[in-house]
Amino acid sequence: MAIERADLGRAPRTGVSPIGRHGEGFTIYYGDVAQYRAGFTDAESFVNDIARAISSVENNEARHHISASDASTSTWIGYDIPLRFSVSYYTQGRNLAALLDLSIRRDTRGASGLDDVMRTLFTDFYQKGRGFSTDDLIRIINRITRNSYEGFFSRYVTGVEVPPYETIFGYASYKVERATRRVFDLGWSFAQNGSIGRVHSGSSAGAAGLSVGDSVLSIDGQILDGQSFVAVFRSLNEKVGQNLKLRIRRGAEERELEMLLGSREEVTYRIVDGGSPTSEQLKIRESGLKR
Repeated sequence: MAIERADLGRAPRTGVSPIGRHGEGFTIYYGDVAQYRAGFTDAESFVNDIARAISSVENNEARHHISASDASTSTWIGYDIPLRFSVSYYTQGRNLAALLDLSIRRDTRGASGLDDVMRTLFTDFYQKGRGFSTDDLIRIINRITRNSYEGFFSRYVTGVEVPPYETIFGYASYKVERATRRVFDLGWSFAQNGSIGRVHSGSSAGAAGLSVGDSVLSIDGQILDGQSFVAVFRSLNEKVGQNLKLRIRRGAEERELEMLLGSREEVTYRIVDGGSPTSEQLKIRESGLKR
């Protein structure tokens, strides 16, 4: 599913998106770019960080129901009421920024990238004391690329389609590899305050009697605090299919529960050198990794 002129269509977009209104995901992407250009990370680390962000998004069931744009809007609700089914528009925006950057470089044969879009927004809007909309952003990208990006935004920003990672990273002669593995599944999600924010339907957590608002104090006698939290959860893959002893706090009362630890399939993404790049692919890659 390549990003071609005919593919993208020309349906007009209205309103705003996380890219047009907030830009937090773009700032995360440019944080990685800045570290790479400053020499703090190498090209392999830079690309690996993008792959980890893709894995984070694509293993989240909510991304099939909540667009990056809707996630941006719903964040304002979640400041006071933790959302139990959500998408990080920081991470998804970071992915979309990387995909846009490569796509723009492909359309311009390495002559322009997302940097040029950002500079144009700075000079044409910020320096003139004006804000910009998603439509303004799309028009700038269209002008720079001489292509149509309405479809990109309707599919992947305001829509929930999975982007064509293989195609877009292929522009720079990268391959996107997928691998699956079984990992532990507690059957609940944490809220922002550390308590249980959501108990997954049909999970062993629900069968064990866990409820939204419970605080898990320990798992198999290991206390969950700031220092041990990561270590405890890293050990859980070895306990899939076993019963866990949980100590929880519900209101003012502490109690113990026993829960069967389930598992789920997780997909990991790797971005690797595709080998034997064409001159055009090499030009796109070098323009993106230029320091």
